[in-house]
Amino acid sequence: NVLRGPDQVPWDGKLEYHYQLWIDSDIVFTTEKFWQLCDLAINAQGEQKEIVAGWYSTEDGQTTSVAHWLEEDDFRKNGAVMNHELFEGMIDIHGGGSDLMFPHHENERAQAIALDHHGLAKYWMHNARLDVDQQKMSKSLGNVVLVKDLIDIEKQAFRLLILAHHYRQPIQYSQVLLEQYMKHYVALSKKIRYTVLELKALEVSSNQIDSAFKEDIISAMCDDFHTPTVVTKIFELQKTLNKSHDLNEQANIINTFVWLLPIIGIQLDLHVDDDVNIYLAWQKARANKDFDLADTYRDQLMEKGYI
Repeated sequence: NVLRGPDQVPWDGKLEYHYQLWIDSDIVFTTEKFWQLCDLAINAQGEQKEIVAGWYSTEDGQTTSVAHWLEEDDFRKNGAVMNHELFEGMIDIHGGGSDLMFPHHENERAQAIALDHHGLAKYWMHNARLDVDQQKMSKSLGNVVLVKDLIDIEKQAFRLLILAHHYRQPIQYSQVLLEQYMKHYVALSKKIRYTVLELKALEVSSNQIDSAFKEDIISAMCDDFHTPTVVTKIFELQKTLNKSHDLNEQANIINTFVWLLPIIGIQLDLHVDDDVNIYLAWQKARANKDFDLADTYRDQLMEKGYI
């Protein structure tokens, strides 16, 4: 799967549309034609050049593609090449960091169109970077946050933090922000789990989902995976649950959460059967005004993360 030179199959005679020029053994695009092939970004640096390198001949005589203005030593196994030789058509999704949009992905798309007469991917998904305390994360600044550093925190809270930001927008990460979403997650988890426990003890259930809420979620996810809207809707539904005194309404809300949360990867332990008797004993002690005993059962529920 190496990019073959202009005198070798499959490249010879297949770069069409007259988008390319030949300079010695190099394959380049005129700037005007290159931008006609690209639609991901426009960069003034490219527009200032009379030509844009598409493939560049290396010292060993082979031709390699260049994505960073000839800065890469070997870029033979790039997306356009693998797509041509392995998939023979457009792939569904091409991802990558936003810093790769230009010139790397622009170049790949130009190559694919010139060679195969179609774009490289149906959907391009470029994720923005995660900054730390208003600065780019880098070793030189000593502000790198590693995955292993997050082991001791509630991982679902970190996931909620990420989902609250659109993947194309940078995240200004900080310990304060993480703690904020840890509080959000703990409050959400406790409310849902406590309601599930209460409904289980009272033998109230539902198989209904809030249809309007579901439509809002689907609409948000169809809008370029707009997860911030989804997280906002989750918090709104949580507020509704907090205010509700109708057990059937609560059951419908819980069923809606059960539908949604796995879709976005938020996991909650809703296996409460073993704790129903503790809840019933707590309520009985409260009704009998045996407050010391009630506090004992309440402490048990707190330890289990219901309260």
